[in-house]
Amino acid sequence: MNTRPRRGAVTLEAILGLLVLVILFVAVLEFGIAGTVRHAVSHAATVGAREAGKGADINQLALVVEEVLSPHNLMLGPSATVILEDPAAVLPADQIQRAGTLACDPPAMPALTLRDVRVTVCVRADTEPFINGLAPFGVDISQRLITVSTVVRKEQ
Repeated sequence: MNTRPRRGAVTLEAILGLLVLVILFVAVLEFGIAGTVRHAVSHAATVGAREAGKGADINQLALVVEEVLSPHNLMLGPSATVILEDPAAVLPADQIQRAGTLACDPPAMPALTLRDVRVTVCVRADTEPFINGLAPFGVDISQRLITVSTVVRKEQ
């Protein structure tokens, strides 16, 4: 029977096991936050599109979207943008309107008819609710965007 002390090996195994558990905890936390924010952005685009279908302008949409995103500390500006597309607008400049300064392009598909409006909400993934704790391990979410678009028919 081997009676040599294994204290050093046990300590090393405990440290490595704890490191794996901490990385796993940070990963679960980060992806949980990302999922929650993704759901909030999707909800903001849906609520904004519903209001745009009722005839709301970009300023009213900005208020509605900020109300949905504010519990997550996201405000329109450099970290978030809302885009309203209305093909039936009289002036070409009014067909695509923006609130927020984040560079984000609306999707090209599906093509809109004159009776449709599309609202696109974009949020940077390196703003406050995100922690980006896995960047040292190769999972870097900086410079990523969460973009959700919703198309609705205008009410008559």
